[in-house]
Amino acid sequence: MRSQPEPISQAQQNKVNLHMDRAIPWQVLFDLNLVTGEIEVHGDYAAQLGYELSDFKESIDAWLQRVHPDQHQTLAEAYAACQHGHQSEFVIEHQQRTLTDSWLKVLSIGKVTHWDEDQPVRMLGTHTIYKGNDALKNDVLNTETTPQADEPEIQPETQKERNITEIDSLLESALDVSNLGLIIVSSEGQILQYTSRFAELFDLPEDKMLIGRGQVWETVQTRLKDPDTARNSVINLYQSTERTYDYLELANGIVLERTSYPLMEDGVLKARAWLLRDATQQKRLEEALILNSFAVETASDAVIWVDYDKRITDVNAATSEMLGYTREELIGMPLKQVDVSYDFNLWSGDWDKRRNETYLISLFQSEYKAKDGRIIPVEISANYIIYEEKEYICSFVRDVTERQQAIESLRDRESQLTVIFNQNNDNMSLASVEPDGTLYLTQLNDRYIQSLQSFGLDLDQQEIVNTPLEVYLRDIIKLNPEKLAYTLQKYQQVIQTGEAVYYENNFDLPGGHVYTEVVLTPIFDPPDVCRYVLYSSRDVTERKEANRTLQLINFAVENVSDAVCWMDANGVIIRANKAACTMFDYTYDELLGLPIIDMNLTFQTISSKKIWDQLKAMGSLRWETEIQTKGGRGIPVEVTANYIKFDDIELNCSIIRDITDRKQGELVAKSAQKHLEEEVTRRTAQLKAANAELETFAYSVSHDLRAPLRAIDGFSQALLEDNLDTLDPMGQHYLTRLRAASQNMGQLIDDLLKLSRVTRQEMRLAEVNLSEMAQGIFEELQEQEPQRNVKTVIDNHIIVQGDARLLKVMMMNLLNNAWKFTSNEEQAIIEFKRKPAEESVYYVSDNGAGFDMQYMNKLFNAFQRLHSDDDFEGTGIGLATVKRIIDRHGGKVWVDAKINEGATFYFTLS
Repeated sequence: MRSQPEPISQAQQNKVNLHMDRAIPWQVLFDLNLVTGEIEVHGDYAAQLGYELSDFKESIDAWLQRVHPDQHQTLAEAYAACQHGHQSEFVIEHQQRTLTDSWLKVLSIGKVTHWDEDQPVRMLGTHTIYKGNDALKNDVLNTETTPQADEPEIQPETQKERNITEIDSLLESALDVSNLGLIIVSSEGQILQYTSRFAELFDLPEDKMLIGRGQVWETVQTRLKDPDTARNSVINLYQSTERTYDYLELANGIVLERTSYPLMEDGVLKARAWLLRDATQQKRLEEALILNSFAVETASDAVIWVDYDKRITDVNAATSEMLGYTREELIGMPLKQVDVSYDFNLWSGDWDKRRNETYLISLFQSEYKAKDGRIIPVEISANYIIYEEKEYICSFVRDVTERQQAIESLRDRESQLTVIFNQNNDNMSLASVEPDGTLYLTQLNDRYIQSLQSFGLDLDQQEIVNTPLEVYLRDIIKLNPEKLAYTLQKYQQVIQTGEAVYYENNFDLPGGHVYTEVVLTPIFDPPDVCRYVLYSSRDVTERKEANRTLQLINFAVENVSDAVCWMDANGVIIRANKAACTMFDYTYDELLGLPIIDMNLTFQTISSKKIWDQLKAMGSLRWETEIQTKGGRGIPVEVTANYIKFDDIELNCSIIRDITDRKQGELVAKSAQKHLEEEVTRRTAQLKAANAELETFAYSVSHDLRAPLRAIDGFSQALLEDNLDTLDPMGQHYLTRLRAASQNMGQLIDDLLKLSRVTRQEMRLAEVNLSEMAQGIFEELQEQEPQRNVKTVIDNHIIVQGDARLLKVMMMNLLNNAWKFTSNEEQAIIEFKRKPAEESVYYVSDNGAGFDMQYMNKLFNAFQRLHSDDDFEGTGIGLATVKRIIDRHGGKVWVDAKINEGATFYFTLS
C-alpha cells in the first residue's frame, strides 16, 4: 500500500502555482502530418480521454469526431485554413468526448513548422486539458509510477523533482508554441532562467549564458523605448510579493503585457517570474476604439458599460433615449435598477466565464425598466473587455418590443400572423415542427420576399408554403452542404432546448453575397411543446460593405503621398498618416498629442479662434505656406484644411502637399516669362518700326503711283475725245484698252492698300450685329442693280464680339462675291445663317457659278482668281482680305463648292 505523500516544498508549490495560474493543468505535445492527417500524441493523452494506449490511434478525423457538435465547424475550418496555407497557427478552446461520454475542456495550440515549397506539411502544438485544482496538484506532484522489476525504486522526493522538471520542459515548449516569453528573476535582480521567446524579444544569447550571472535591468534596458521611466517599476518588483500586471514598450514599437508572479519559499520571496505576451495589436485596437467612439455614440442600439460591482460606468445617447434617463443619471446607477429580469446571483459566475474566455461574447434576452416604469424587452450582446487594466462588460442592447409583440401575438392569435409579419422590418419566416421532428416552411413575410427578390430570386409565396425547410434551403436558397448542416443544427438546437438562438450567417445569392444577423425563437403550443420556430433576420450586408469601404479608405489615406493630419479645435494632432511622419521627420507616437504650434509651422494660426471660426463657416480653406521639420528643414507646402464634425466632436482634417518641385518650376517659369516679356518688347519695337516703314510705302504708292496712272487715263481720254474723227477703229480700241488697264491698276492699288490697313489696323472689340450689317449691305447692292431678281435669307440676332469696321469689310467682300457670282442666274438665292447644331459657325451661301474644289487652296491668296475677267470682273484681293480679318479675330474660314451649283463660305470668330 502506498504511503501518504510528504509535504511538498515551497519551491515546488511555486511551480505548481505557476502552472495553475496559467491554466495549464495537463499538457501534451502533438505532431500533426498535414498531408495524411495522422497525429502522433506524446504523453498520457489517451488515458486522459479514457482509452487504452493500444486501442488509441489519433488522426484529424478521429479528433473531429470527438469534438462537441457546436465546435466542430470552428475546428474544421481552422484545420483547413492551416492545411491549405491560409494561416500558419491556431488557438482553439473546445470540448472533447471521452470514452465514457463525458466532456473534457481542451485548449489546443498549433503552429505550422515545416513546409514543402508553399505547401505546409507538418504542425507541432499542445493539447491542454483543464481539470480541477486538486486533480492538477496530484497530477503534477503525485503521479504514481510503478517501478520495473530490475530498476531501483525512485524515491518520492526524486520522483517529484522529475515530475516538476518534466512539467517545466513541457511548459517551456508550450510557451514557445504559444509565442509567450518567460523569465525568472531573483529578488536581487539576477537572471535565473528564460525561454527562447524571451531571448528573441530582448536580444539575449540563445545559449542562455546569462543565467546566474546577468542582471535583469542591465539586460532589458537597451530594448526599452523609455528606460528612465521603466527603471523604477522594474526594480521595485524585485521585492514585491504581489502578482502584478503592467505593460513594457520596446524601442521597436512592440508593446508587451507583463504578468509578474512572486515565487516564495518558507514565506520568503526568492524570485519572480515574468510572463510576457505581445499586446501591440490590443493597444492599437484600444487607440482605434477611442478614435472611433463616435460610431458607438451614434449607434441605433443602446450601448452600456458595466464594471464588476454591477454599476453602470458609461452609456451612449441611444441608451438615454430608450430608458428616458439622462447620461448623468445612468452613470453610477446599479445595473439591477435597469435590468429587472437578470438573476444577479449568477453575476460572479458569468463574469468569471467571460474572463476565462469560455465565451467572450454572449447573446441573451432580458427586460429593462425605463424611467417612466415601462418594461422593455431587450436583446443583449454582452462583451468582456479590459481597458486601462480595468474589467468591464460592454453590452449592446436592442429593443425587441416589436419582435416580442409579434411572438406573443403568434402564441395568442395565430390568425393574425400575416399582419404581424408584414408590418415587421426584419426578414421573418415561420417553420412548423412535425411530431417526427421534420420542419416545414409555412410562411415568409413581405419584407423577406422583397429581400430575396432584390438578390435575383423570383419567389412566389404560394410555391414555398409547406415546403420542407431542408429542401427550401438546399434547392431554392442554394446553401452549400456545410451551411445547410449548420443552419439545420441551429433549428434543432431551438427545438431541443426551447430557448432562442442567435447567430450570424452569410451566403451567396444570384444578386451577390449576403450577410445577416439571425434570431431563431421557439413558439410553444401547448406551453411545453415547440410547435413553430420563428426565423427573424436582419440584412447587415450594407454595414459589412461599409466597414470594408472604411478599411479601403483607411488604406488609401495611410498610403497616399500627401501628409494627412487630424487636429482638434486647439490644434492638437490626434491622428496622422505615414506620409505625415515621413514629411515632418517625426514618429507616429511623437506626433500624437503634439500641438501644431510646437512643430514651428507658419500656418499655426489655424488654431486661433478667428481662423477656426472661418474654417467652420467655410468648411474648407486652402493656402500655401512653409513648414519646418523636426530637424529644422524648411519645406514649401500647400495646405487644405477641412472642418469635420461628428456629433459633438469637431476636427480639422488637413491635407498637406509638398510643393517643392512646383515652387522650383514657378521660379523657372517666372524667369522664362521675364525673358519672354523682354523679347516681346524688343519685337514690338521692331514691328512698330516696320509698320512705320509700311505706312511710308503706302503713302508713296498712294501718291507717287496714282499720278502717272491718272495721266495715262486722262491723256487717253483726251485723244479719244479730240481726235475721234482722225483715229481709225483700231486706234480707238487701243486707247480704250489703255484706259481700262490704267483704271484696273488704280483699283488694284486701292485693294492692296485696304489689305495693308486690315493687317495693321488696331482692333476695337465690341458687340456687332452681323444680321443687321448683312441686311444693310444687301439693300445697297439692290439699289445699285435694281433690275436683278435676288432672294436673300438672313438669320436673326447673329451677334458676335469683334471690330465693327473690319467685320463690315469682311461681310462686304463675302456678300459682294455672292452677288457677283449669281449675276447670271434668273433667280439668285443668297443666305447668311448659323450652321445647325453649331451655334458658333456662320456661313454665306449662293446658288451661283461655283468652282472646282481642287483649286480651293489658291482661293484665299492675293491675286489668285478662279474665273476670267470676261466672266466675272475682280482683282483677287477680296477673299485674301476676308481671311486676314478672320485670322485677326482668332477664327477660321473654309469653303464648300461645286461648279454651277454655288458656293458656301463658313467662318468662326473666337
